[in-house]
Amino acid sequence: MESQVLQTPCVDPKTVHDNEEISSTSSSGKSTALTGMEELRELCTSDPNTERVSLRGRHLSQEDAESVFTFLQQHFPRLRHLDLRDNDLLELPQDFGARLPKLVALNLSNNSFRFRMGALRTLGETLQHCPCLKSLSLSLSSPAEEQVLLAMLPGLRILNGTPLPSTRNGSEGNPASPTIQELQQFCASPSVKLPVSASKAPTDDSKRNTEIAAVTTLAPKASATGPRRNVKNSIRPTELPTSISDDRTDWCKLLKVNRSQVSKGSSASTSAVRSDSTSNSVVSTETFLQQLKAVVKAFHECDSLGKANGGSKAKLFAQLDRHVELLAQQLKRQEPEDGKTELSEAMLQTRWSLLEVCAMFGSQKVAQADAGLGNGFGMLLAMQKQLLAAMQAQQRNAQAQIQAQAATTEGSAPAQNQQQLKLLLDVAEGLESDLEAVQQQLQQETARREQVEQENLELKRVRSGGKGILKTAKSRPTVARSASTTDNIGTAKTQPTRRIRRCNSEHNGIVSSSSDVVEDLRAPEVPAQTVAPPAPQITVTVRNLSLKQLVDLINCVYASKAKYDARTTTAGAPRETMEQHLYTYLNTRFGLPKLIVDYASAVWKAAEHFARRENDAAVFVALLRNRLDEGFLEIKRKLQSALVELLRAFFSARYPKKQGKAIAALVQSRLDGHLHEDEWRNLLTYLYEPQDSAALKRLVQQKAEKYQAAQTQRKKAVANEKPNLSLPFTDFEQVLYGYQLQGRLELLDGFRRAFEELDTERVGVINRPRFVTLARRLAPTKPESAVTTLVETLDHFNHDVITFSDAANALLPDIRRISAKATPTSTSQPKTKKNTT
Repeated sequence: MESQVLQTPCVDPKTVHDNEEISSTSSSGKSTALTGMEELRELCTSDPNTERVSLRGRHLSQEDAESVFTFLQQHFPRLRHLDLRDNDLLELPQDFGARLPKLVALNLSNNSFRFRMGALRTLGETLQHCPCLKSLSLSLSSPAEEQVLLAMLPGLRILNGTPLPSTRNGSEGNPASPTIQELQQFCASPSVKLPVSASKAPTDDSKRNTEIAAVTTLAPKASATGPRRNVKNSIRPTELPTSISDDRTDWCKLLKVNRSQVSKGSSASTSAVRSDSTSNSVVSTETFLQQLKAVVKAFHECDSLGKANGGSKAKLFAQLDRHVELLAQQLKRQEPEDGKTELSEAMLQTRWSLLEVCAMFGSQKVAQADAGLGNGFGMLLAMQKQLLAAMQAQQRNAQAQIQAQAATTEGSAPAQNQQQLKLLLDVAEGLESDLEAVQQQLQQETARREQVEQENLELKRVRSGGKGILKTAKSRPTVARSASTTDNIGTAKTQPTRRIRRCNSEHNGIVSSSSDVVEDLRAPEVPAQTVAPPAPQITVTVRNLSLKQLVDLINCVYASKAKYDARTTTAGAPRETMEQHLYTYLNTRFGLPKLIVDYASAVWKAAEHFARRENDAAVFVALLRNRLDEGFLEIKRKLQSALVELLRAFFSARYPKKQGKAIAALVQSRLDGHLHEDEWRNLLTYLYEPQDSAALKRLVQQKAEKYQAAQTQRKKAVANEKPNLSLPFTDFEQVLYGYQLQGRLELLDGFRRAFEELDTERVGVINRPRFVTLARRLAPTKPESAVTTLVETLDHFNHDVITFSDAANALLPDIRRISAKATPTSTSQPKTKKNTT
């Protein structure tokens, strides 16, 4: 009966077991590296008076176990707890009880015991010689084996972590004693309106403090100085096993129920608390008193081990009954009429006082059995009382803060609402005025755009029909022309079928605003002319771009054009000429019409200015004027890589013993510096046909002589010095690129004239029928199906747009054939595998 009464403050078996398992998962490297015997010797050296030894998971064989038992018998005379889990033991020695006479708890789980042919009975007979054995853990295969073992070991109190029924301890004479489950239900905390976590906190603290008190009481003094080890891999675990006890151990640890019962009880109590908090239902006073009387009855029937005489017990019981009766009457007076009404604070305080009296009585009973445990139980009750007082104070403070905040919010809410409403009205008025301004600006821009479109159409009509009076462009550009250019830029991407015209005369007019007109590689067919603008002229200044700025911007336009061409094949965007994409790129980059016009004029001006001495500028001007196809850019890139490869091959042949890094350094020195005469002559001889090679050698020699003459003027010439025909590699490249460009322009000259005859608007774009006409003129014998295939390939998405570059690339074989017939010996045809034309 005492076991059942003291069930409440016991340590939760599940909690301790979980702690043991958690601590057993982490082990130090030293523990795993040592064997069982080595750790036993180390433990014997550090603490020979230890009472707990764990050899779990050491994979001890039967032979190893014999030496281990002998060592334990000789060096650990006080051993009371032995853990042999997770090993390979087959049986215990017959003198096991004689070797370890003080053994209280033994764990043999997960070993190799086979209980056949009387082996279980042999094990039971061996354990019968252990006089103090109270707890045993053993892996059994059936309930029948468990019954046999229990019959042979009547002194066991715990088997496999489960407390045995109280009838084995002589409690048959108390049939009215409450069971463990009843006490768990009766000893529940009072129904205080607190959160679930707060209601469980005192219970958790009591369990933790009880466990700490038990460990402090049982741990020997010598073990305080020993090293801390892991439960699983340590010889001496730091925590008490959950299934180890005897008469000297805290006997409250024996009152452990099955884990399934504990889990069911905890889940039931949790669900009960949640249902109470949900439905606002409380325990009635009658039920509360019945539960309390059951607890008092259990205390009355509890045996105090004969330490107190009958008179003192009777006096104590009478005082308790009288106090409980007075509090019960007070509870009945405070009970609300409606059972669904929440309990008042005074009634809850009365219930708590009643429980406190019963708990004090229980602590006195416990102190009679064990003074240390009684003191710990009393301290636990005091801590619970302090915690409850702190929680009540915190709850009152929270309620006061909530009320104060609510009062403040109610007072300031109208003012805040009015202020927010005023702010919203102001914002709405501002948005409305902004919207009106934007709409007015949009109408103005629309009217301006329509006017500019009409002017552009009139200019195109006059230009194509040859009407009007044309004058040489000697004046600066006007605002009307800038507006026309702005409109073309803004509509170049959104309206693909719209033609954007930028005649050579216009470009020359822009350049003439701040610099002289530079002659193109070929003389333009139409003189530089412009139409007198109808609007008043306002002079503007075109910015000047350096060569590096121009080349960087040209490369950006090329990269953007390549991405746009990829989108035309995947997303179905219409094709654009290089001039159209220049405005598209500037529109995407800047967005503002003024900046677009400014940069477009600057690009035209700089490109025409540097076209004489920089091949990149000359190629870009030819692309903008639709005189060169975009395929020439790939030819130029191949020529660049071919020069580098030929230089590497030249130096490898000249210096066969040099390594790759040395050859690469020589090549890089030539690319960054000068080419010697024998080097550039070798390159030209290998790269081009004899006729082209001879012409290029003359051009390069002239360039080298001019360069050396300029160098000679800077420094005094040395007498009888051999003439040097070396020149910078960049100048050598410019000669080759210029020669390639001139040959490409001559190749496309006839095609360009035929294309311009069909391109009446001079925008570099023709439609499908005109392309068919162009193909018939260049290749009369080409089948109809081939022409149709070309049309579908060039205008796959039926935009009716075919650019000059696309048409030239599609008809390039026919153009070469016509050029070969006109000129038997073609120019700029390299003979290397790296084709550059």
